[in-house]
Amino acid sequence: MKKRRIQTILIASLLILNTACSAQSVSPTESEDGREASSSSQTSENSSSVSSKPENIHTITVDFSKRAGAPLVKKFGFFNSGLVSLERTEQDIPAIDSLSAESLRVELGMGRSDMIFHDLVTGSTDTMQYNWGDIDRFAGLLTSRGVLPYFAYGYCPYPLQITGEDSRSQPSDLKKWQEILRTISSHFKDQGIRIGYHEIWNEPDCNDVFYTGSWEEYCDLYAYGARGIREGDPEAVVGGPSTAWVMSPGNRYKDFLSYVRENNLPLDFFSMHRYGTDSLQKIESVRQELENAGKYFETTAIHVNELNIDTAPWNYGEICDQYEMAPAIFRTIDQLVAQNDVEVISWAQFLESGVDALGVIDEAGHKKAAYNAFAIYARMPIDRCSLSSSTPLVSGMASADGQRACALVWNDDFNLQEVSLSLENLPFSSGTLTLYRIDEENASFGNNAGEELLPVETIEFADTEDLSWSGKLPPEAVVYIEVNGGRGESSLEYASPEGACILRQEHYYPTRGESNYAYFDETTWTARLGSGETQNAHSVVGVLAESLPDTIQVSFDIEGEPEKQGKNSLLGLRVDFATENGYEKSVLFHGGIYDKNRESPLPWGADGIPMQAEERELSDFSIDLSKYAPKNWNGKTLLIFEMQDCGENVSVRVSLR
Repeated sequence: MKKRRIQTILIASLLILNTACSAQSVSPTESEDGREASSSSQTSENSSSVSSKPENIHTITVDFSKRAGAPLVKKFGFFNSGLVSLERTEQDIPAIDSLSAESLRVELGMGRSDMIFHDLVTGSTDTMQYNWGDIDRFAGLLTSRGVLPYFAYGYCPYPLQITGEDSRSQPSDLKKWQEILRTISSHFKDQGIRIGYHEIWNEPDCNDVFYTGSWEEYCDLYAYGARGIREGDPEAVVGGPSTAWVMSPGNRYKDFLSYVRENNLPLDFFSMHRYGTDSLQKIESVRQELENAGKYFETTAIHVNELNIDTAPWNYGEICDQYEMAPAIFRTIDQLVAQNDVEVISWAQFLESGVDALGVIDEAGHKKAAYNAFAIYARMPIDRCSLSSSTPLVSGMASADGQRACALVWNDDFNLQEVSLSLENLPFSSGTLTLYRIDEENASFGNNAGEELLPVETIEFADTEDLSWSGKLPPEAVVYIEVNGGRGESSLEYASPEGACILRQEHYYPTRGESNYAYFDETTWTARLGSGETQNAHSVVGVLAESLPDTIQVSFDIEGEPEKQGKNSLLGLRVDFATENGYEKSVLFHGGIYDKNRESPLPWGADGIPMQAEERELSDFSIDLSKYAPKNWNGKTLLIFEMQDCGENVSVRVSLR
């Protein structure tokens, strides 16, 4: 069987490596009565034991007391081809519960007989019939699990197909196309079901595979569709162009963005696809197009809503089915969490479509190594911690919160590596250490190594001082260590102000591709702002919500030393109150870093500086919304988390309850 490996090229791989083997060792401290904590693992070559380190061992050090780098936000979701039936989706959707999926993108497949919602719209242009049953079931399957539906509105509905053409064709009547999308978005708004993202078509630039119209015709298609969606739901998040050929766009992106700007159309996100290992290069090309197109697009996020590191033909039994996919996924995550304007990544695919090996779950419902990689990432707390490696051959990520501390390492080389992993300054003093592996012998169904992510070693400890692990890391293998024992708050468990409902998020990218960031985690109602290595970073994210309680509790957790750099310096939470006539009042709560003469307006919310500013002790304070709201407040509130010009290496976590 041919096995393809997608491997990062490392200069260090040219070195002659001494890979002499030794037994693994986990070294807990002694318990209070002087006895060493014991392992629950069975005795074997890989069982835990205290041993001396080989001379060529690589040292990995994790310091859980230091935040470092972009947080491990759960902005990863999945893509499902429209070829996957509703029945298979219902059967296998429970498996998504362990993946912390932000969203699930699906091609609706209107007008294409082999796709999931082909008959969503039937009848004629004069008497269109909407068949809501299946799509309502689908949306319910996702929203009941906290997963946002991500609808790609393709292809041409049956009533709009010209005789002799098919679902790939331009709709015969663009006003009717607008009506269809308006009806769909209005239907879900009326049902109280939030569709996370609305995307116009799928890969209109992929020759004539999915669309036979010209690029100019697609621009018209987008205009009518986007207007229809916003007419049905004014808060809908709308985007496109769902591009396939990021490699050689010619003038297509420039022309599309010019068309959007000139016609005053919404473009909340620019969507692109990438199969291969060069996604960063392709993201940068899209980023440049958005920057060149001007300030109109400073609120446009980038969505990589079909992503896989493998390239066609995606054969069964190769990389998509093998354990080598796991480190490739972690390399990709490590790269993309640091891209401050990439808000959504949809891995291709969640379920196999039946035509290739793409999918973290196969047609029979078996979980692949890729599934287990995303399951590991879902378990890792969001706040990233310092991890240093003595070799470029071994990479990793670490994170912690009050309940859990995690260290993930993977072998970037084709040779076995010996590793010593030191866990310093854990946030709790006792607990349980559990070790998992993804390799040729563990958690890889495609390698006949089981499909479940099961513990390989478990150790209870009474003291965290000098807690470490040393052992073997086979070629392209993964080791994940999870330490549980805290009594504090988890960054992963659901928490929100009582009754609150999110309508949409707002984003702003005055500078793209820098090391600063601004994210809002909808699961825990926590905003994370960071300046990175940027002295004058502007990190801001907004959340439009309704049904908030009368009083909300706010807490700022600040790491680093925020300092006022100038009159635009700010760290705070702003509350903008909406009325039927727009935002009429805004109130800013800050901790002292604020200047009433600041000149840094935002592209959304109330115009200009806030009408009212109050200094508070940011560590913990409450806001009585009814005290500040105007009389004609409609109940919708835009919460704006903002940090600007506060110096380097400042990270802020803001929690609302």
